[in-house]
Amino acid sequence: MPAQLKDLSTYAWRAELSVGNDVIDGDHKVFFNLAEMFQNASHDEENKIVIESVMSTLTEYVAGHFKREELAMLSAEYPGLEAHMREHARFTETLHQLMQSYYAGSQGATEKLGYTLSQWLTHHIEHIDHKYKDWIKEKDVDPRPLYEVAGCLKQDDIDEIW
Repeated sequence: MPAQLKDLSTYAWRAELSVGNDVIDGDHKVFFNLAEMFQNASHDEENKIVIESVMSTLTEYVAGHFKREELAMLSAEYPGLEAHMREHARFTETLHQLMQSYYAGSQGATEKLGYTLSQWLTHHIEHIDHKYKDWIKEKDVDPRPLYEVAGCLKQDDIDEIW
């Protein structure tokens, strides 16, 4: 395993990652926890259910969180919404490919999932999410559970607004 994968600080939330919204920051913290779970999971057959449960949770979290952010940006009339959505779509595809790799029996897929998630998340928050930090206000963020938020925004809604 590469040395950088053993550094658990890679999977830690830091205060400077805050986007100034408790709900969105809370989502981000959960993502770091999921990344750490992947890192800590072994390839033993007995942990298969744990790994697959974390992947299922991550899939739901990605869908819900990305929609929460996109709805907030839409509400705030954030001009970078479309570009942000493309970033979300690219990352969703990357996760999908890594999960398929796991199911195909790839050794190291769980560590790679955790590392990729934490690295992407850190970069995305610092360089992409922080751009909306001054735009999004508390009233723009849907605080409902992510499973309720996930089905709220469709591409047709965005096309209609823009």
